[in-house]
Amino acid sequence: SKQRFNKLETYADGAFAFEGVGPGPHMIRARKDGYADAIKEGVMAPTKDLQLVLSAVGGIQGSVADSQGQAVPRFTITYTDTSSGATSSSQFASADGSFQLYPVSPGSYRIDVSVPEGSAKATQEVIVPAGAYGDVAVKLSTEAPGAD
Repeated sequence: SKQRFNKLETYADGAFAFEGVGPGPHMIRARKDGYADAIKEGVMAPTKDLQLVLSAVGGIQGSVADSQGQAVPRFTITYTDTSSGATSSSQFASADGSFQLYPVSPGSYRIDVSVPEGSAKATQEVIVPAGAYGDVAVKLSTEAPGAD
């Protein structure tokens, strides 16, 4: 619905209650720092025993080097959730080629790295565990002219 409610804190046991809610449908979202949002859509009021489960987020960290093993100072990382297909991109400027992406929901990701000149790229897989970082060391390869 288009009803908006102020933030509501849960009780010590995680229980919560809304008063004066119209019939719905409603989207209910739970948020906590360090966790991925838990969302339920299409909730009709009144309802009992609605559960929202928060999952600890993680991240992706690592480094990017060229084909000779030297740190790459400027690059773009596109990371794709292999189960949902959701894609995000970030640009980095780092003298030592290091990067860190946070928060990232737990799961399996395809990492695509490219440089501004467009002459080198790499693809790698990484698993992001709940509450921790997936580590990746990317070594770029140079494309042959005219390669797709």
